[in-house]
Amino acid sequence: MGPGRHRALQRLTGKAMTVLDNRALNRAALARQHLLVRGELSVPEAVAHLCGLQAQEPQEPFVGLWSRVAGFRPGLLDEALTGRAVVRTHLMRRTVHLVTAADALAWRSRHDAMLRQRVLGTYRRELADIDLAEVEATGRAVMADGQPRTMRELVEAVEERRRAVREPGRPVPDHTPVPDHPPGRPHTAAEPDRPVEDGRPEPPHALRELPPAVQHHPPGPPPTAPPLDRPARQHPPGPPHRVLGELLVAALIPMAQLPPRGLWRRTAGVRNLPLATWLGRDVDPLPTGDGGPARDGHPVGAADRTGSGDPAGGADPAGNGDPVGQQLVRRYLAAHGPAATADLRAWCGLAGLPVAVKAVRDELVVFRDERGRELLDLPDAPRPDPDTPAPVRFLPAFDNAVLGYHDRGRIIDTAHLGLSVAGHRMVLVDGRVTATWTVRDHRLRISPLRPLTGTEREAVHTEAEDLAAFLNQGDEIEGIELDT
Repeated sequence: MGPGRHRALQRLTGKAMTVLDNRALNRAALARQHLLVRGELSVPEAVAHLCGLQAQEPQEPFVGLWSRVAGFRPGLLDEALTGRAVVRTHLMRRTVHLVTAADALAWRSRHDAMLRQRVLGTYRRELADIDLAEVEATGRAVMADGQPRTMRELVEAVEERRRAVREPGRPVPDHTPVPDHPPGRPHTAAEPDRPVEDGRPEPPHALRELPPAVQHHPPGPPPTAPPLDRPARQHPPGPPHRVLGELLVAALIPMAQLPPRGLWRRTAGVRNLPLATWLGRDVDPLPTGDGGPARDGHPVGAADRTGSGDPAGGADPAGNGDPVGQQLVRRYLAAHGPAATADLRAWCGLAGLPVAVKAVRDELVVFRDERGRELLDLPDAPRPDPDTPAPVRFLPAFDNAVLGYHDRGRIIDTAHLGLSVAGHRMVLVDGRVTATWTVRDHRLRISPLRPLTGTEREAVHTEAEDLAAFLNQGDEIEGIELDT
């Protein structure tokens, strides 16, 4: 019986939908996330199935893939990044994600309005009078030379061009980056600005303790005023450098963060290049009713200020059922389902998905959770027996197995929800967040959130030994501490 027929019979007979408790949802999520059994997948296949991995901390995806992919080695992700099979880019929730090249190109236009609106919402006062279309056009003109730039280099070049328009006859300085490396080799100089995705310096490598909370000022002594006999440097009118930089690289121009950033044990700042230049193909435009690109190839108007985070606030002006949104619904459920529409929105940050959900409803099966929420799922997706044993798994910071839901009760207790957004690395025991972990003073330290049984402690220690072996280079981890 097809899922549409099944749903119709549910309505006609009045038979109650199947209720899935948190344990059933937990086992389904673990199965979809390859956390019950490590998958026999290539890195691009794993990244595609997971709909990307959050990567604002550049080294964290290595642990995320190690916990999910059988035989994973760091060099496999390095090869996928340098070979351009996967890419680091701003996408879901306006955070940096590691996604496949194909998904970056296919999904970016659908996220475009949300990315713009989130930057505009964060910096409403600073960007109140800015001409977004003019800034975008100037930024694209600067990046047209195909040279990767730091955010600071891009902002300086954009401001010089805008100043030249305001002051005709003024020469435009050459802001082409001067490479300090042999031709064809990636640039390795550290970005002078803090990384745009999290406002913090990158930790030197995967073993560093998680950095402290975000600082709202740069490190070092406070700035001092210039001497009285020397005038202060005059900045052009407009938003502060950092605000303009975030607008350009996180919203207006689809950018890739180039290697060596994100490579194993490499400390490197953010150097940006348009996705189209890095991947050799333009971002897919949003389809319209007749299948053509919207607004002369730009899927969403630069001046969209609806506040919805979506081009039409959930409407369907093209009358095509939002095909990209439909793909997102199917892919999300394959990696995270069963799930409510609120979970879908929490994962991607898009508000206007009801049209897409409506279009695919007849393909889906429907359940309820213990609170009565409607849960959607693919009919043939795995839903293991709730009593299926779940092995210990170590998760990196900001893992979407936790963050990819609005209701995270299937995997973490309410009392510990703050851990998921504070950047703590977590340990799953019997499928649930039960401890945190970090590396400090050459020791892998695990801090349980509840008392562990003897069997649980043994299982955690065994998996910790495997993690230490994965992380170790030069005998860097000298021991494992499992707190009581």
